[in-house]
Amino acid sequence: MLRGLAATAYRHINEVLMLNKSVLPKAFQPSILEEALQHAPTKRGEFNVYEVFKVENPWTKYMEIPSADLALWEKVDKTLVLSYRKAMRYEQFGLLYDDLLNDEDPVIIEALNRVPEEVLRAREKRLARAFDLSVNQKRLPKEEWTKPEDDVAYLRPYVVWVRCEMEEYDAQTMLRDDYVPFFKVTSDDYETGKAFTQRYVD
Repeated sequence: MLRGLAATAYRHINEVLMLNKSVLPKAFQPSILEEALQHAPTKRGEFNVYEVFKVENPWTKYMEIPSADLALWEKVDKTLVLSYRKAMRYEQFGLLYDDLLNDEDPVIIEALNRVPEEVLRAREKRLARAFDLSVNQKRLPKEEWTKPEDDVAYLRPYVVWVRCEMEEYDAQTMLRDDYVPFFKVTSDDYETGKAFTQRYVD
């Protein structure tokens, strides 16, 4: 995806330079772009998803800034945000916010297929423990509740990545065929994520 975008940009800039070489600064000369293309990812997985698709929970910034440095409206916002998080009560079961995402949604299924194996296993263990606690009408001891600073977005960056690929695929199809593709999602897709094999953008 990134390599294709860089190649397209190179072709357009090269056409401009052929007409007037003084249009762009030296930083955008073809030689610079060719060097950048050599370091561009050639396939999925050659970049840090958490850096490219940054997603933060609304309470994360307040965990990093001392309360004394917050403005009045920020203190009010912090109180509302933390109250909202506490009202959901998932912290009492040791869950993270991203554990609540619907794993029967095809987009979430594909995102879960892409997260590292250890992250997926940790998620499954948290959900299994929370289910057992809920069935037995129990809660974790308060010292074991999920702290706001530990409640990070580990899955939503992958969700954004999947949606970006879907939008790119649909945009390319619109340019080529002038219609948006529709496909039927069957029960098998909820197990294997096959519905997304045709949407991969390498």
